Amino acid sequence: MHYKGYIGFLAILLLLGACQQPQPITSNANFLLPTDQLPPYEAQIDHAGLIENQDEEAFFRGMKTYNAVCFDCHGNQEHEGSLPTANKFWQDTFKVGNDPYSMYQAVTRGIGLMPPQVNLTPQEKYEVITYIREEFMKENNPKQYEEYGNTYLASLPKGNSIGPEPVERQPWAEMDYGDFWINTYELASENSPPRNMSQRNAPLKDEDWSWANWAYKGIAVRLDKGEGGITQGKSWMIFDHDLLRVAGGWSGKEFIDYYEILMDGKHNISPRTAGDLHFSNPVLPGWANPKTGSFEDPRFRARDGRHFGPLPKSWGRLKGIYHFEHKVIVSYNVGDTEVLEML
Repeated sequence: MHYKGYIGFLAILLLLGACQQPQPITSNANFLLPTDQLPPYEAQIDHAGLIENQDEEAFFRGMKTYNAVCFDCHGNQEHEGSLPTANKFWQDTFKVGNDPYSMYQAVTRGIGLMPPQVNLTPQEKYEVITYIREEFMKENNPKQYEEYGNTYLASLPKGNSIGPEPVERQPWAEMDYGDFWINTYELASENSPPRNMSQRNAPLKDEDWSWANWAYKGIAVRLDKGEGGITQGKSWMIFDHDLLRVAGGWSGKEFIDYYEILMDGKHNISPRTAGDLHFSNPVLPGWANPKTGSFEDPRFRARDGRHFGPLPKSWGRLKGIYHFEHKVIVSYNVGDTEVLEML
């Protein structure tokens, strides 16, 4: 569905002042974030002004925010969101209120399993609310969609601020994690196939990742010196402690692409290395079996052919990590032999 008739909708707002107007919520509604923990500017927001200033450009900005922040949990009519309890705006009854100010409170303070969206500015919140109302509710859920006019706008809390200007931020990339970061990584080069950005529930049936180099228990280590931790580096290597192998090494301006639910919020995906991949080792044990001399992977094999889990304990196992200045030393054993490895 595309943007429809929003300018016409704005044009009739002034005619609705004498009609029955939806009223904003008056109860605390079991919000997660108390009012005394909100940023100070929230007490000065001109809600009526922000609502009145929504236009076609705001709609499309709201669409971008929805797809980046809200889609994975809420989905749309074609692709169900990953969180079963998330409101399906095109068919569900709203738990708090279906008017813009009530929706703003739910987005700002969080409710149920939805956390407060603290990274969104008031402008961005009202833009995504505009998108939700016009894209999903107006035609598909008309019982939950109500027009609003002067009477409604006059009932909203008064203020003289629209809050801070929206800023493109990546807090997950700005944080100082130190000189190593344990996570699941895909080692990729410029010749790797494009990312499979799933819009459906995971796992996708019979996905084929046989070509990909995954380090499921990857210890990514920054190699160059400098402040800011691993995300601010220029060269890196990954030690895969499931297989006791060095998975590969790369360099560039960017550490990884930060695609993951705990980073940029994307579901069904793990981060991929960025920059130039200088070398990589196959997804096989980094050391031969100390009893047989074989490199054959004995781990559990899933239906898609991939192996998962660590090597048998008799083969080898990670013991821990040491630090020396900015260097990271991985401690593990192979059979009865203890190994200290510095990338």
